[in-house]
Amino acid sequence: MSVRALTRSRSDHTPLLIDLGDQAFVGNKTKFSFELSWFKIDGFMEMIAQEWASNSTRDNSLENWQNKIHHIGMFLRVWARNLSGDYKIQKKNT
Repeated sequence: MSVRALTRSRSDHTPLLIDLGDQAFVGNKTKFSFELSWFKIDGFMEMIAQEWASNSTRDNSLENWQNKIHHIGMFLRVWARNLSGDYKIQKKNT
């Protein structure tokens, strides 16, 4: 048996994964990673600025910031998944 602390998201609580030794399905969610090469894509910064500005709430400042960060992360996951094939080939060759 083992216990492992998982990454927290939007909470001050750390989830724990308890492994009893049996094979268990934990999910297929891949970890998000930001690519520095995205900064080289024309219009990237403008796209991020537009998405950041589009997600505003009337919550307190910390909640507003957390919501914006979460929104940008989700937006970038979908955006990165849909990058054109040319960009992926170019990245692979560099």
